[in-house]
Amino acid sequence: QFVLDKLDSLVKSHEVRLKTGKGTPPKGIVLHGEAGTGKTTTVEAWAAAHNYNLIMLKRGTDMIDMVSEIHAKFSDAKRLATEDKLSIILVDEIDAIGTIRKPGATDKETVALMGEIDALKADSGVVVVATTNLLDAVDKAVVRSGRLEQSCKVSRPTDSDVSLIAKVCLEGFRLENSMTLDEFVSDFSGDLREKTGADIRRIIETAISNNMEKNKLEFFRDVNLKVRDVKEAIESRNC
Repeated sequence: QFVLDKLDSLVKSHEVRLKTGKGTPPKGIVLHGEAGTGKTTTVEAWAAAHNYNLIMLKRGTDMIDMVSEIHAKFSDAKRLATEDKLSIILVDEIDAIGTIRKPGATDKETVALMGEIDALKADSGVVVVATTNLLDAVDKAVVRSGRLEQSCKVSRPTDSDVSLIAKVCLEGFRLENSMTLDEFVSDFSGDLREKTGADIRRIIETAISNNMEKNKLEFFRDVNLKVRDVKEAIESRNC
C-alpha cells in the first residue's frame, strides 16, 4: 500500500499541474528492492487500474539500437498524454540502461535517458517510473534532483499487501456469484502467504488462462472467474 500511495501522490502532483498550472512535480521515481517483490507487476497493475497510458522501456535481446528505442518511447509517451489520461513510462530494470559511467567515458544510452528526462516539461503529462534490483548500479546522475529524485524500497508483501496485489490483478474481471473483490480474495489470500508480487500475478494469470481454456473462451470479457480457479492455480504453483 505504501508503494501505491507513493505512486498516487506522484501522479496527483502532475494532475494538479495540468489542471491549475501550479507547482513543479517530480519527474519520476525509482522502485528498488530484491528480485521477485513485484515491482514491475505492481506498476503495471496500478497503471491498468487507473487507465493510464503505460509505455514499457526495457532492454531486450533483439534491440540493436537502444538509444533510438529510448527516444521513441519518450516520444510515444508525450504524444499519448492528455490532461485526463497521463502517460507512465515504465523503465524496467533501469540498471541495465542507466548504468554507471566509467570515468572519462560516455555511455550513449545513459546520456540519452538523462536527456529525455531533462526534456520533460512540468505540464507534459508524462511520469517516469523505474524499477531495479540493483539501485547502486544506477548512475547517480540519473537519480539526482531534477531527474528521478524520488525512490521507494519495495519489500516482500505483508498479508495486507498480498490481498491488495491480488485485488489489483483481478480488477475488471467478473467474479462468481457477483462476489466483491474483497469477498473473492478473502477466500484464498491465506494461501498466498510467502508469495512474492510476481508469484501472485502469475497465479492469477494462470487461473484466468485455465478458466478460459476450460470454458473455451476467446475474450477476457467473457471470463467469470471462480475461487476454485485460483486455488487450483496456487496448488499447481506449489507442486
